Order: sequence, then C-alpha cells, then structure tokens
Amino acid sequence: MDADLVFVATAFRAPEFQWDDFKGVDVKGKVIVVLINDPPVPDPSDPAKLDPKIFGGTAMTYYGRWTYKFEKAAQMGAAGASSFIRPNARVSLGSCA
Repeated sequence: MDADLVFVATAFRAPEFQWDDFKGVDVKGKVIVVLINDPPVPDPSDPAKLDPKIFGGTAMTYYGRWTYKFEKAAQMGAAGASSFIRPNARVSLGSCA
C-alpha cells in the first residue's frame, strides 16, 4: 500500500466532551496513526491526577479502546490504521497469576 500517514492523536470524536481529534484533518485514503487510551487530562485541583469529569478519570472509555480507533478510521474513509500505546499510559493489562 502506498498511502500517506496522518497522526490523529487519540482519534477521538466525542461531542459530549467537546473533543474532536479529526477536526480539520482529511484522512480519506490515508493511514491514521493513533494513540491507544484516552487523553490524559489533568485534574485542575490536583495535576498529578486525572480529571474524573473528563473521559472517566482513570477508567478507560470506549473512545480509548483500539476497536473504537479502527472503527472510526473506517467511518472516516481511512485506508488503514496503526496504533500504539505511549509509555506510562493508564492501561491495565491484568495479571498472569
């Protein structure tokens, strides 16, 4: 495949949070590169914590899941999607006990 890459951060389109990573970005026929997880929005009262009012705080919303990212890529007409998890992201992979 010969296609341009477009970085769209967390690839959110969440009107209830007034958040749109696709605003002004044409992804048709391009491969989007996205971050898995929700954007890390600091709590205004304690910047060391995540804001519980935005994207569920420490709980991952549906928008943060890789499945949402790939569904949104298809809906937006992207040729493909590549995702990665940034270091220190708040992703729980469970335990292997």
